[in-house]
Amino acid sequence: MYTNAWWMASISALAEWPDRVYKLFRGGEHADTEKGIYELQMFKSGEAVEIVVDDYLMSVWEHLPVMAAPEKNAWWVPIAEKAAAKYYGTYENMSEGWGHEALYMLTGMPTKSFETKSISNLW
Repeated sequence: MYTNAWWMASISALAEWPDRVYKLFRGGEHADTEKGIYELQMFKSGEAVEIVVDDYLMSVWEHLPVMAAPEKNAWWVPIAEKAAAKYYGTYENMSEGWGHEALYMLTGMPTKSFETKSISNLW
């Protein structure tokens, strides 16, 4: 079992800027949404990396539904997670990380991490 709360928090932050989400899904030459094939652009060591994934999503727990609503355009979250797992090699490799690393991977924008004693200091 893995937890990627650090990555999910970053993808949630990214959702606040729809234009950044659209940039993540580049719709390049390999993309064919009619066939469920997506091309995403992520960043590694300052370089753009194109990652192609399909929309076939497996669940470890067969009895639980996939937590996305395709009719409400929320399908992009598990597709982006699948692309991130491909970026990192496996889902298990996503079990630990830092939010600023995920934001850089998703946007290519410079990020910075800092410590605070209270979350109220952030707002």
